[in-house]
Amino acid sequence: NMFGDKIVLDEIEIKNELEKFVETQKDFLEYKLAEIEIPLKNNSEDKSTILEINNQINEIGFEKTAIKYSISTSSLDGGNIGWINSRSLSKKILDLLNEMNINDISQPIIQTNTTTILKLLDKKTIDIKNTDIDKLKKRLVKAKRNELLNLYSNNYLSKLRNNALIEIKWIAKF
Repeated sequence: NMFGDKIVLDEIEIKNELEKFVETQKDFLEYKLAEIEIPLKNNSEDKSTILEINNQINEIGFEKTAIKYSISTSSLDGGNIGWINSRSLSKKILDLLNEMNINDISQPIIQTNTTTILKLLDKKTIDIKNTDIDKLKKRLVKAKRNELLNLYSNNYLSKLRNNALIEIKWIAKF
């Protein structure tokens, strides 16, 4: 609501980007994924937490474990994050997925403060020449809008944090 009026997209830019995309693209893979994301404390408990999650996956299944333990918003849907274009994935994750078969569960992908476990639900090849251009345009517009919205909201959040930090320091001096 705060930034809706600031999100303005240039139709010509969208059209040009869409044309360039269609001209340069070849067939590509999409992966249907589910995830379990758990926070890390960066201490000795992390290994036992990951082991516990793996045990729970084996005992009650991936979906129930995601609902029970995952901090991701996808946990409400059993960890299902839907179809992801292979080109939007990092090389590390793409290499991992290329080695997996459908219904395989990945080894934990450890990041700074979290670890993620992926399940490959399905994969398909998309023929760009047979893809509906209107759908591609809607996806592109949605991605651009989300990109701008994230930019504005992160900027706003950063300002709030900085102001909150200043207020706390100011009060502490008295």
